[in-house]
Amino acid sequence: MFKINKEYYKKYSHISKQTISKEVRNKFIKYLIDHGFFDLQNEYTCQTSCTSELVVSLSLNGKSKKNSSQDYLQGCPRLLKYIEKEIVIMHKKGLKRIFLLG
Repeated sequence: MFKINKEYYKKYSHISKQTISKEVRNKFIKYLIDHGFFDLQNEYTCQTSCTSELVVSLSLNGKSKKNSSQDYLQGCPRLLKYIEKEIVIMHKKGLKRIFLLG
């Protein structure tokens, strides 16, 4: 049995906040709309047992959409992966996706 280093993962286990400029936000939202965020399926499933789910919700001008992909690595649309990557970059906390065994 292995032990989890709680200090190492501490930065991942609390709520944090980051403010971005309206210009950055608007550019990001425009990119999502231009690349078909609202046209994506609501759910992407996979047939594997070890999954890493990604859920993205967006509400804009009275229009809402929630997309989920059961597995970030298999069958997840590029746009959803892009959203996660860009949010992490804008967050500026050095977070990264960690894959844990089953």
